[in-house]
Amino acid sequence: MFAWIRRCTTEHAACRSVGLSSPLPTRVVDVSDPTNVKLIESSGMTGRYLCLSHCWGEHQPLRTLTSNYADHLSSIPWSKTPETFQDAITLARKLGFSNIWIDSLCIVQDDAADWEAEAQKMMDIYQNCFLTIAGTSSPSSNTGLFLETQIPAERWPLLTRAWVLQERLLAPRVIHVARPELFWECRSCIDCECTQPTNPPPLNTGPLTTLKPNYWSTANDPTKPFTTQHWWALVELYTSLKLSFRSDTFPALSGLVKHIIATSSASAPAPDVAEHEASPPPPQLCTHPPPT
Repeated sequence: MFAWIRRCTTEHAACRSVGLSSPLPTRVVDVSDPTNVKLIESSGMTGRYLCLSHCWGEHQPLRTLTSNYADHLSSIPWSKTPETFQDAITLARKLGFSNIWIDSLCIVQDDAADWEAEAQKMMDIYQNCFLTIAGTSSPSSNTGLFLETQIPAERWPLLTRAWVLQERLLAPRVIHVARPELFWECRSCIDCECTQPTNPPPLNTGPLTTLKPNYWSTANDPTKPFTTQHWWALVELYTSLKLSFRSDTFPALSGLVKHIIATSSASAPAPDVAEHEASPPPPQLCTHPPPT
């Protein structure tokens, strides 16, 4: 893992300067004290931080609510912290990081205004992080990152979730925790612990394999507009993924749309997400075929 990080930050031109020091999200989980985990308000601070990408599962994990917000600023009870969160926090400490962003803890989940405001910041949260830890084969927040049971790659739960598309595309680096090994994904390469060129990682298959390098090639070169073909490929992949709530259709894609508009030298073919959130989706984003 350290070798991947070292190579990415020293040898990859597209990656090496990304996430080294960025504005922190509104809130992060402070894991610097080995005896206490707590939520902190960043108040404009900068630094390095990690993100956790995970499946919530059938039961909601520990959440920050208006009723426990003050308590979480003092301490987040370790005994109530889901195993997946515990594993991510432990891994963050081993990698030398003090801050990690976890959605259910860093967004006040029963405050609609806070949820909407933070959903609008997903582009910045994921693209500015140093590294995203992905519980790729873990079906819920309670199962932990390091499963004993091996799940076939085509059934990895996290990769079926619509929210995760923008998390994978925007994050500069992703460590996929899966059985039987760890996988690395950045803007320059995909790798695995086995490092067998004749046996490519499961992540090296599927539509995102070509979509991700094309996406970043376009995003990093202002002379290359984000084309309609790029957009349709993105929409086709997005609409094949799962959402728990139909109301998340636009929020789960909004970070990518904003990034496309911000980096494209031409008018992006993507819809204005904010404009369409209160109206019927355009045909490109219909989750069911439109009536004929």
